[in-house]
Amino acid sequence: MAAVSTLSLLLAAGPVIVTGDITTTRAVLWAEAPGANRLEVWIDGPDGPQAPRDLGPGGPVFKAVLADLRPGSEYRLKVCAGSLCSAGRLRTAPDSRANKSVRIAFSGDLAGQNACRDRESGFPVFAAMKERQPDLFVALGDMVYADAQCKATGRFGNAQIPGPGPAYTYEEFAAHWRYTRADPAYRSLLASTPLFAVWDDHEVINDFSPRVAERSGRPLFEPGRRAMRDYNPIDRGGNRLYGRFRWGRHAELFLLDTRSYRDHKDVRDDGAKTMLGEEQRDWFVAAVTGSDATWKIVATSVPLAVPTGWPAGEGRDSWADAGEPTGYEEELSGLVDAFAGAGVRNLVWIAADVHFATAFRHTPIPDRPEFFMLEAVAGPLAAGLFPHRDLDRSLRPRRLFFHGPEPADTDMDFRASLHWMNFGLLDIEADGRLTLRYVNALGEELTAMDFAPVSHPSSRPANTSSP
Repeated sequence: MAAVSTLSLLLAAGPVIVTGDITTTRAVLWAEAPGANRLEVWIDGPDGPQAPRDLGPGGPVFKAVLADLRPGSEYRLKVCAGSLCSAGRLRTAPDSRANKSVRIAFSGDLAGQNACRDRESGFPVFAAMKERQPDLFVALGDMVYADAQCKATGRFGNAQIPGPGPAYTYEEFAAHWRYTRADPAYRSLLASTPLFAVWDDHEVINDFSPRVAERSGRPLFEPGRRAMRDYNPIDRGGNRLYGRFRWGRHAELFLLDTRSYRDHKDVRDDGAKTMLGEEQRDWFVAAVTGSDATWKIVATSVPLAVPTGWPAGEGRDSWADAGEPTGYEEELSGLVDAFAGAGVRNLVWIAADVHFATAFRHTPIPDRPEFFMLEAVAGPLAAGLFPHRDLDRSLRPRRLFFHGPEPADTDMDFRASLHWMNFGLLDIEADGRLTLRYVNALGEELTAMDFAPVSHPSSRPANTSSP
């Protein structure tokens, strides 16, 4: 009954609208209207209103690529399923030569560990995020917990809107995406803020790889991946979930797929082990070393310096190995060497997954102190809280920020939990200066750290090659 009620409310409010994978001239429009098999789309921009566009037959999910748009321009959208309409807007990316500011919101981990849609306030973090008016939102994975269930009473004792149970089939995976997207605050954010989505493990099952992604002998990788693609505004060429997106002179975003090609976490890291796969890894190195954006921002989903993996002893799931024989540290080391050798500057990695916020400055190569990387870990948006200070020292990290309850969330009500739910903001000004901020679900700014961009070296060491 709860699922039927949720779908009825969703349709009564008009279609859900999400835009994403924005470029200077293109955008992906995603919409959902349960019960409808056709949508009409109106677009109004700098050249005036366009002729209505018919999407269908199909449904309940509809996708369209909006092409021939103008750089750095705002467009108003109206999407209708019969007489039920929803309004939205999008702004295209500015030209790569334009000195434009940009605000990038990022976080992950939504509706995990039975910290789900509060019956009265839903997901409050999205109202706080919308208030900050980001230009885009990078969703860093675990944006559904398809391997769990949201119950009527939440982790923090509050009344919740129940959700679907653990997913086995495509329709069951899709139900998890519909559950989170039905939240009014989340809908409102996405109607006006482009989404750039990557995935992590709980879009399928905890700590999965393509080799190990099943429950009760039933394979989950393909239906989970299909639902990820179908329920996000993704257009990255073929079936790819990785890609790059430029936003003016100062920002380029590199979205990694850390799940589709990885060896399983229990494989020994002997130098051949991979998280990215050869094709994606080669693309990534070429893309970053060839970028002339001031800041190169890498969305990785799993962190660099914080070890993860559960249960303990069955392999490290993030890049870090924490001195153990698993993890993906050898591949990461090769990436770092390639970036340092090419003279890459102003590299920022954004991640989630660990359910607390933290940030680092890494100087991984002792004889090249001029090469450093920033790592900013955010979240959860709404999930259990599991802060810890375990750290892998291989990248020579210096911690800049930590935000998590100590001890963890053993005795906390819903209101208190909102202090710890969080997202990050990367504010890049027109002059190239970057400020990293963290904001909690109450809308409180937790910290702000300023970074001036470092100029590209005028020459490279003789033993390296140009990109």
